[in-house]
Amino acid sequence: MPSGPTIVDPTMASCIYDAANDAAVITLNGNAVLDWRRVRLTPESSLTFNFSSDTNGGTVLNRLAPLNLGRTHQFNGTLTSNGRVVILSPSSAVSLSGVITADELVAVVHEVNPAGEAALLQGNQAVDFAIDSTASSTSRLLTVSNARITSTGGDVVLGAARGVTIANTTSRPTTITSAEATRVFGGSRINYDPSKTTGEKITPLPGNENSFVSHSGTITAGSDVEIRASESSQLLITGPISANDGQGRIFLRVDDGRIDLNPNANLAGTLETTGTFASALFETNEGDTPGTSSPSVGLFPSLRKENATDRKSKRSEPVKVFQGAPVTASAEASRKSKPPSQANSRSELAKQNQGNKRALVQRSGFFGLRSSQAQEKKSR
Repeated sequence: MPSGPTIVDPTMASCIYDAANDAAVITLNGNAVLDWRRVRLTPESSLTFNFSSDTNGGTVLNRLAPLNLGRTHQFNGTLTSNGRVVILSPSSAVSLSGVITADELVAVVHEVNPAGEAALLQGNQAVDFAIDSTASSTSRLLTVSNARITSTGGDVVLGAARGVTIANTTSRPTTITSAEATRVFGGSRINYDPSKTTGEKITPLPGNENSFVSHSGTITAGSDVEIRASESSQLLITGPISANDGQGRIFLRVDDGRIDLNPNANLAGTLETTGTFASALFETNEGDTPGTSSPSVGLFPSLRKENATDRKSKRSEPVKVFQGAPVTASAEASRKSKPPSQANSRSELAKQNQGNKRALVQRSGFFGLRSSQAQEKKSR
């Protein structure tokens, strides 16, 4: 296999390479670590990690070596596994542009110490991703483009010290489908704790550099969706996100940073946020219904206080988010502070919003559609 891996413990794996079809099958007898000098999986090539039936699954940790500045590890072909796949690149950029199917996928461009590697192999222990404070994170980028990523049994976890880009092209949109949660993070110092049974599992650590997460693909998760960047950073969300067919939670966390949420992005689930919205609009009661033409599940997200314990799966009360307005509390808390007649009054909302900047998007609701009832009222 050209530029193939070195099996750290040869007793744990064996490799068969079919040169005619550019296909490699690596059979594993349990958890294994593979060292790669450079990964160049072309669109015509395939790589299969096959865990033997008596292992009851396992983890293969692919450790990628540093490359010269400007070079990238490329997974552009087909990668398949009946177990858990970890892709770890401490210092060089990684591109995922192929078809990846695994029981669970963890792809991270970040440094981790030996104890962290052992935790990644076990799969149920906390790990700290932390780059040396003197090192630059400029090249530590993860790009997901033209990719189809599927986890058949667990989570999809994508992260990088500098940032993560999930992008689309007209030829083949990027789709991420996870049996459980999908988690995406950017930040130079991050704790990831898969041992937590529910909720958020990504926590920024002190000393983070600025980072970003940009999502324009399609995320469909069997449970929650968690997208997190370090403080004073940016989240750019323009693609659809569905969490457990609208019954799950969508966490967008950036602490003191900025969230750019495209008003036409279709979100299905309970939205919980920390950060300042640079652009978004949640319309009023008379405005929106998703409509049959919307690919979303048809549930309205609700803005909620962080650490809240109750959950919503139905439409929230009206909330308008203006440029520069921090979102830290829920619509529910807002309506408790005034009688229902005032909470639903457009004139009252107008008074509250005097002096604020004009909403960046007007005459369209969160789903970009208005109900026939709203149009009828407007015509009157």
